[in-house]
Amino acid sequence: MQRKYWNAFKHALERHGGDERDDDELLSSFTDEQNDVALFIGWYDYAQATKMMPVGAQVHQIWWIALPQCSNARKW
Repeated sequence: MQRKYWNAFKHALERHGGDERDDDELLSSFTDEQNDVALFIGWYDYAQATKMMPVGAQVHQIWWIALPQCSNARKW
């Protein structure tokens, strides 16, 4: 999943030729739920590496864990 959307967010132009990428359909399928999971994983990894986490990221972690549908969101 990461690379599927990663390149669309990261690169505005095609790799060869420099033409603008046509990722509108792909990006329209990216959901808030997928973003929440990516943020959770990213901040978790950050905390494991640095042994600290900004307050805003801590709030996001607590919020995500507390979600009733949390068990469904973790089926990635």
